[in-house]
Amino acid sequence: LPKAPSAYNPIVNPKRAMQRRDYILLRMREQNYITEAEYNEAIQTPNSASIHRTEANQYAEYVAEMVRLAVIERFGQQDAYNQGYHVYTTLDSEAQKNAVEVLREQLMAYDQRHGYRGAENKLNLSDFKTHDALVAELATYTVLGNLQPAVVLESDKQARLLLNTDDEITLTLAQVEWARHFVNADKRGSKPTRVNDVLKAGDIVRVRNQDEKGYQLSQLPRVTGATVLLDAKDGAIRALTGGFDYTQSKFNRAVQARRPP
Repeated sequence: LPKAPSAYNPIVNPKRAMQRRDYILLRMREQNYITEAEYNEAIQTPNSASIHRTEANQYAEYVAEMVRLAVIERFGQQDAYNQGYHVYTTLDSEAQKNAVEVLREQLMAYDQRHGYRGAENKLNLSDFKTHDALVAELATYTVLGNLQPAVVLESDKQARLLLNTDDEITLTLAQVEWARHFVNADKRGSKPTRVNDVLKAGDIVRVRNQDEKGYQLSQLPRVTGATVLLDAKDGAIRALTGGFDYTQSKFNRAVQARRPP
């Protein structure tokens, strides 16, 4: 079994995977399992790992599950999976992309207006004797929405964090100043004046990359919601998302929740 298969996954973490590969090749050369020429040729070989499946170009897992259930209901489970049916939906790809992005942005904005609830988890960094062990632990946290897990390595006037991709980032006060302590639904604490008012070493937190603004501190929203866009002429579904992230919750609030519109 390869060491730390999650942390060294060449798809998820290609940089770390190549570092590990090159180390193993070096040890093979030192132990005379391969020649110097074979070693030189091997370390020049690029990462060729790829996902061997059709990649969806839209985030439409909630719709895909609705389609799956509809096909099973119509044709039965065995035929649904074995007869090679093609299913065509009425989704508009641009509308679907926008619906997902806008719902997530609004849920996170609403959540942040109510304050910061603190770290998702706390680690004792001294328990991790090697960097690889810490990376492997971080790999157990799933990316949800566009929020990456990260662990705080040190924090003072600014904080240094390790991402699940094994990259390091720095957060300044400007990138965490929204994080006033959550007291209750109607009250927040005072505005932080230093980064270590918010982040402590060992904190597992969420960050998101906002391109021109760089990485910002975030958190998984406690509130969730749904979006449906229907064509008024014929009722066709042009966009639908049933929650913040399908991996986090497969409950489809667009069609399964009983709520007033």
